[in-house]
Amino acid sequence: MKIRRLLQAALSLTLIFSVIITSGCILDPKETTDQPVNEEPWPDRTEKDHCIEIIDRVYEEKDIEKYKELLLEPDQRPEPEFSDGYIWYNQPTDVSEYGEILSYQEEWMGTQGIFNNAVGTLNITLSEYSGLDSDWTEESGMGDGFWSKKVNYFFTFELPDPDNPGETKIYNGDSDVEFFIGPDPEDPEKYLLYRARDVPK
Repeated sequence: MKIRRLLQAALSLTLIFSVIITSGCILDPKETTDQPVNEEPWPDRTEKDHCIEIIDRVYEEKDIEKYKELLLEPDQRPEPEFSDGYIWYNQPTDVSEYGEILSYQEEWMGTQGIFNNAVGTLNITLSEYSGLDSDWTEESGMGDGFWSKKVNYFFTFELPDPDNPGETKIYNGDSDVEFFIGPDPEDPEKYLLYRARDVPK
């Protein structure tokens, strides 16, 4: 099974997702080592920062269902601008190579591919943005109850090496990402992730 070549190690998470997806299939899952179970309750999405906390924990536990619960599904909102559900926007310099967006399905399927194939622990850290806009900002142009926040995204993944079958390769990188959250249509007291975008460095 041939996978499109990864051009560089320091890619954003979503660019790695697109490499897996645009190969036309999700890699065959392989066994991973058992990890201690976190018995703490999951954040209930009633606070804005819960969305960031859930992403951190999703990667720690490789829990795709909890990740899908965080993303706005297609047709959950009747407004045309949200009918496609969650969307990731690539930065302009990556559009010609990877396309302008990743859809809801591409995002979770690519994430599932990483979870299925990662060797050992997925190391990911979301930390405060190094710029001035490090807190949640109200996005009134999107509607009532919408907020955005920029964070730094650091990651280390060990995945199968597409150039050397049977071997693995470590991918390290960091990026700045802006998340856009809004009310869950099924429970307006909770938040969902509506949009995310690469912030050019």
